Amino acid sequence: MIVKQRKLGDFGKVIDTLVSAGANQVNGPSFKVEDMDTALDSARREAMAEARKRADLFASASGLRVKRIVTISESGGYSPRPMMARTVAMDVAESTPVAAGEVELQINVSVMFELMP
Repeated sequence: MIVKQRKLGDFGKVIDTLVSAGANQVNGPSFKVEDMDTALDSARREAMAEARKRADLFASASGLRVKRIVTISESGGYSPRPMMARTVAMDVAESTPVAAGEVELQINVSVMFELMP
């Protein structure tokens, strides 16, 4: 079963409800970016701009100029890093505490440029 929860403050209540209902294995929470395609496309644009900037730098430093892109390949994606909050006295908390996690989006591009005099 997959449960979607968008309010961080309610994650603990959801986990507690699952356990109370008999769940003996809870894998999560797992944090995701709502519109991942848009975020990854932004990272792609930034990566290509950086690749072009460096290509222009290397070409200029060697007395050449960039003629065209020959190939482009990419790798990367996202990596969720949930964090469970820790408390000294768990029985004092209203529900299982959950702290915000991090989601890292990373795109690596390899671009081959053709240089000319």
